[in-house]
Amino acid sequence: STTKFVAQMICIGREVDLAVLTVDESLFWKDVSCLELASSLPELNDNVTAVGYPTGGDGISITRGVVSRICLNSYVVGGQKLVTVQIDAAINPGNSGGPVFSSSTQKVVGVAQSIIASSQNIGYIISVPVVELFLNEFEKDCKFGGCSSLEIMVQSLESPTLREELKIPVDFEGGIRVRKVSPLSCLLNIIEPDDVLVSLFGQSIANDSTVPLSEQRSDERLSYLMLISMCSVGTLCNLVVLRDGKQLELECVLKTPRHLVPILHEVDCSPRYFIVGGLVFIPLSRPWLRESYHRKQPSCWIAQNLANYLETSNQEIVILSKVLSADVNFGFQAFRHAIVREFNGNT
Repeated sequence: STTKFVAQMICIGREVDLAVLTVDESLFWKDVSCLELASSLPELNDNVTAVGYPTGGDGISITRGVVSRICLNSYVVGGQKLVTVQIDAAINPGNSGGPVFSSSTQKVVGVAQSIIASSQNIGYIISVPVVELFLNEFEKDCKFGGCSSLEIMVQSLESPTLREELKIPVDFEGGIRVRKVSPLSCLLNIIEPDDVLVSLFGQSIANDSTVPLSEQRSDERLSYLMLISMCSVGTLCNLVVLRDGKQLELECVLKTPRHLVPILHEVDCSPRYFIVGGLVFIPLSRPWLRESYHRKQPSCWIAQNLANYLETSNQEIVILSKVLSADVNFGFQAFRHAIVREFNGNT
């Protein structure tokens, strides 16, 4: 149809790069049929078809390719790692948001998302489990509550010496070591450093921190984070750990992570500033880093804080963003982008 309709956004999930739109005009919905989501992840080498409206024309574009990899990727810089499907179909600017179909079943296997600028014919699509997570949250609460995280740092246990030190039974092959627990983690006071995480939701974790993609595809493995990424906030998580060689069955309620360096505007940060004596102070955030450094590496004292955890709920890193010309700040230009430790003697 040549008729144009106005759509409104009623829900957005910035962490998963998805949104829900609606059109009020009843004429728009006349004779509209629904697409069906695939019930499982596509197989490697499956043929897929990407449909969209990329730049370079006004008509619909159809691109064919194959599934080349199932992996975990962050959909936003610093975000949680989510299940992603890599395809070799050319996803061009403007294709994002369009459906990707299985060529054999005609069901939707994902939503076109991004490409690697330095590579040819490598694209990524948002997987069906992530789409379903987003839609289920929207159906329940009319909003997206964010992605779940355990907020722990772990280490693989492939070293026999380390396994012996942690008193892991010789006949047991799996498990990963817990290195650190965030002070705001859902596992705080439940799990401890040097615990050995054995399983999540009844799924055993190998000593290289991987789990099978599914029961039917046990030869394909992804990071154990996959198990968490498919759960909505508030899900009861059952886990098994070894502590001093003894097995413990524990549980926690999953929640969204809190970042020391916020990752998304309008999600966990907003533009704020404070000016005194021509000195412009702002809270450090990844959106600011992207604008200020682009692809360059930030200064070492900023970079070392990107992976750190919040110690308290109101903690933030403040930096000197700019030095405006003023009589009182001659010589302060050298401290641009420095982290503020104290202000007038107050930490």
